Amino acid sequence: MKKIFMMLTAIILFTTLSAWTNRGSSELKLRFWNNSVFSVVFDNHIVYSPAHKFKATNLKPGKHYIRVIRHWRSPYSPYVHRRTVYRGFINLPASSRVIAKVNRFNDIEIVRVLRYY
Repeated sequence: MKKIFMMLTAIILFTTLSAWTNRGSSELKLRFWNNSVFSVVFDNHIVYSPAHKFKATNLKPGKHYIRVIRHWRSPYSPYVHRRTVYRGFINLPASSRVIAKVNRFNDIEIVRVLRYY
């Protein structure tokens, strides 16, 4: 009986601590309007290698610096070309998932903000 009580106490304590440490954290999902390959520099750290989607979790709420670099390969050249298409700030609300896309005018467009309750 004592072992069961200790095990239940440990489980409750672990779930409470894990919920408390992630309280207020947000998530960002980013993609291109035409599903291009890109990489992201988030708060001056390269956090993602070239891919079609970007996802960052456990982010602090507030303003974050983001730079989006588009990658493409010319059919006449063996090299991969890169160009910065967006450089600026994005505001993340607390306890939410922000789904955004880079539109055809190279600006970040917030598609949806889902709140965690």
